[in-house]
Amino acid sequence: TPAPAAPVPAYSRRRTGNGYGRLTGGLTVGYSGFWDSSPSNRDVTEMAARYDLAAREVGGQPIELRVRGAHRQVDRTGTRGVILTNKDTRDRLYEASLAYAPLKGRVAATVGRIGAHPFVSLGYLDGALAEVRPTSNIQIGAFAGNTIEMGGPAGGTKAGGFFRVAPLQTRLHYEIVVSGVRENRDGDVSREYLGLQGQLRSGGLWFYQRAEIDLNRGWRADRGAASTQLTDVRSMLSWRQSPTRSVSLSYEQRQGYWSSFNRTLPVEAFDDRVLQTIRADIDLARANTAGIWMGGSVRLREGDDRTVYDVHGGFRTPRFLSLRTSIEGTL
Repeated sequence: TPAPAAPVPAYSRRRTGNGYGRLTGGLTVGYSGFWDSSPSNRDVTEMAARYDLAAREVGGQPIELRVRGAHRQVDRTGTRGVILTNKDTRDRLYEASLAYAPLKGRVAATVGRIGAHPFVSLGYLDGALAEVRPTSNIQIGAFAGNTIEMGGPAGGTKAGGFFRVAPLQTRLHYEIVVSGVRENRDGDVSREYLGLQGQLRSGGLWFYQRAEIDLNRGWRADRGAASTQLTDVRSMLSWRQSPTRSVSLSYEQRQGYWSSFNRTLPVEAFDDRVLQTIRADIDLARANTAGIWMGGSVRLREGDDRTVYDVHGGFRTPRFLSLRTSIEGTL
C-alpha cells in the first residue's frame, strides 16, 4: 500500500531477539455489519484480518524473511441472483520473500513474492530483485519475474530497473526513486511506464509524492492514446504540530490506461476520464492514551456534474497489554 494517513487499527506486536534472529509482527482484526429490518432481510457481516510478520538477522546473518497478507470473509442473507453469494471469502498474499540485505553492504537481493519494495511502482512481483550501492547514498537495481494482479487476472512477465538517491546522514532527509517498468503478456507489450517517487522530511513535516507516466507505443498508440500519459499521481503533506496533534492533506489523480487486460475493449467503451480526490485528516491523541481522528474528502470525475463528499472519523482506546482497539465510521 504510502497512502493518506489512516487511523491506527487494533493490533498486537511482539519483538524477540536471540542468537537465531529477531521476530517482529503485527495483526489487525476487524468486524463490521449491516442489518436490514425490511422484509428483504438482507443482512451483511464482514470479518477481516491483516498480518505482517518478519524474521530479521536470521542465524546472525543479514537475512530477512517476510510474510504479509490479508483474509476477508463476507456473509449475506436474502441474496438474489448470482452476482452476490451467501458467502464470499478472499485471501491475499501480498508478500512472501527472502532477502539478503547487509546494513552497509554493497550488494543486496530479494527473491519470492515481492510487494512494493523498494518503490511503489514496482507493484507485486513473483521473481527476484537485485541492487548495488556504488556509494552509501545511491542504489541501482534491476528486477524480473511474473506479474501478479491481486483479485484480478494473472499472467505475463515484468522487468525493469531503478535508480534511488537517499542520503543517510543529513539534517534534511529526502529520497528520490526513478524507475522504468515493462510488462509483457502473450508475446506482446502489455504496458510500459516510468515511475517517480520522492519524499522529504524535516522535523514534524513530511511531504510524499509519486507518479506513473505511461509510454504508449505500438498497439497502445493505435488506440488513439497520447504518446505519454500521466496515469497515477498521489501527493501527501503531513504535519505533526505536537505529540498530541497531527494534520494531513492529500491529493490523488488517476486515469485509465490500455493494457493486455482491456485490449479487447472497443475504443468508444474505454473509460479514460480523470478521477481526482482531495482528502484532509486530523488526529488528536497522546502516546498510549485514548485518541480520536476525523476528516473528509471530495471526489470529482471528469465529465460528471456530481461531486461526491465523504466525512469520516473514529475513536481508539489506550493501549493495554500491547493491544489497542478502535471504532470508525463513514458517512
